[in-house]
Amino acid sequence: MMPNTASSRVSHKRHVRCVSSALAHAALAFVAASTLVACSREASAPANATAAARTVEKPEAFAIEAEFSAKDTVAAEKDRRILRWADSPCGMSPVVKTGDALLDDPVLQPDFVVEFAADGRALRTWGKPFNAPIGALRGDRIGFAQWRDGREQWYWTDTRGRIAPGDAAAGAHPRIDESAPVDCPTIELFGDSEYLQCFETLDASTGRTHRIAVEAACS
Repeated sequence: MMPNTASSRVSHKRHVRCVSSALAHAALAFVAASTLVACSREASAPANATAAARTVEKPEAFAIEAEFSAKDTVAAEKDRRILRWADSPCGMSPVVKTGDALLDDPVLQPDFVVEFAADGRALRTWGKPFNAPIGALRGDRIGFAQWRDGREQWYWTDTRGRIAPGDAAAGAHPRIDESAPVDCPTIELFGDSEYLQCFETLDASTGRTHRIAVEAACS
């Protein structure tokens, strides 16, 4: 019996079409997958680049090396923030690198500067490094100086304790410690300090008068 040639050809064609169709679907699937991967890479690349840029561009927080008083010498000796101990007329004082005046620090203490009312109530409080010369009052800020390379380098600090680079205005007249002296009331923060001095000074930004109490440098 002769084979059915026409039927064989039809079957062969169907088989070829099926194989071709399967290959076409596989090719389309591969192209789609490749496209998704490429899109995913392109989408993630800018995000990664942005994150890297943010990491590189993040500025270092402003800080200075400054002396403070130790509330508790034993605790201070264990404080890893302390870089060294400096010799001063009042004894050894810890030196730390900070961008803050340490108003509420549990171990270290700044020299306090207080604006007070006529009845002795504290109105505003600032902190400055130990024995640092005091400058001008300007709004919510006061100036103070540190000795750097044989000269005074001026800074600002505010009632939140933040320290910032100073300018000529920080040490300009009228300086607090060069203003008219006035009698000091009892101010709780200073206790019975023998170094307490009080001044009536002008706010350099408003021209208004304020009463300021500050301890003189230890000598």
